[in-house]
Amino acid sequence: GSNVVAVGESRFGSGMILSYSAPYLILPEIVTEGDGVLTLRGEVRVKEALEKELSINLLSDDMSEVAVPPAVTLPAGHISAFFDITISDDSLTDGSQKVVITASAPGYNTGRDVIRVDDDETAMLTVSLPPNATEGDGELWGQGSVTMSAPAGKDVIISLDSDDTGEVRVPKQVIIPEGETGAAFDIVIADDTEKDDTQTATVTASVPGWVSG
Repeated sequence: GSNVVAVGESRFGSGMILSYSAPYLILPEIVTEGDGVLTLRGEVRVKEALEKELSINLLSDDMSEVAVPPAVTLPAGHISAFFDITISDDSLTDGSQKVVITASAPGYNTGRDVIRVDDDETAMLTVSLPPNATEGDGELWGQGSVTMSAPAGKDVIISLDSDDTGEVRVPKQVIIPEGETGAAFDIVIADDTEKDDTQTATVTASVPGWVSG
């Protein structure tokens, strides 16, 4: 469970328009491993309709998570075309993975968008912290840690949150490397200059779909 230390964005993709002339993508923001074929859930657009059809190349930077067709044809007189997206199930304990999809065509710059793929496997997270600290201790190098109940199938991004950043601050994220079960992180013990006796701060680690620690 959580560990306690006592102290004494209508969406048109995620910034994928790289220039005025780039084709741009409209994709699902979040999917889950094993969703299978998402029929016509991908869309690519250009600003103005063309007199001739245009073949737009598509590429996924992680085909083990998200597959797209190699190309989609934009018919003459149209500004958009749709395509299927296939969400795989890799059976790895790999948390949420971000997959970049790119669209390119002759005479155009490259457009990009990102799909977050949530894991359908699960793991339990555990946070370890020093039991006590004193206000003004400052940075405690590597004295926090988070572990997962199974080895990471890929690098896993763990989100961290302190419920009282006026007392205890932690990084927003820590990465557990592929094949490992844990990672250390720094803790900052602040000095709020208030006479507030002993306070507690809870630090929580989370991954979508996993048991938070």
